[in-house]
Amino acid sequence: MAGGIAGAVLLFELPASAFRSIVPVCIALGVILVVVQPLAARWLARRSGEGRREGHGLAATCGLFLTGVYGGYFGAGQGLLIIAVLGFAVADTLHRLTALRTVLAGATNAVAAVAFVLATRIAWPVVALLAAGAIVGGWAGVHLGRRIPAAAYRAIIAAIGVVALLRLTI
Repeated sequence: MAGGIAGAVLLFELPASAFRSIVPVCIALGVILVVVQPLAARWLARRSGEGRREGHGLAATCGLFLTGVYGGYFGAGQGLLIIAVLGFAVADTLHRLTALRTVLAGATNAVAAVAFVLATRIAWPVVALLAAGAIVGGWAGVHLGRRIPAAAYRAIIAAIGVVALLRLTI
């Protein structure tokens, strides 16, 4: 949540040129991390004991704070970055990490939204449409996500990240 507030403040304070430079780099980093995460997770498990990720708490906390800053600043692709950080820090299934990602991103977005409401004018009809789409998409995503194998799910996440990156850079 602290990252979300920091990101919202940065959005108000930094020039638009910073936004155009920062966002594609973060999305590209997220795609790379999601793709290499299974290999890195196996390597970490071998080094620290079967299935455990001991000693990564501070790195995970810092990584999640930075994803919060990014989420408060921009948001799109935030889930990709959270999944990447969690995948390195938490030994669990991709589906369970996705559930945790939803909670973390929701908290980040909630505090950033409060900052935006307090600091600027809001187009409430647009907000209502986005909220409806998020609710329907979240509900459908949960039901579909449970049925998709982890490898296919990871490929879908990476593909969406690549598409977002291409849309932002072309």
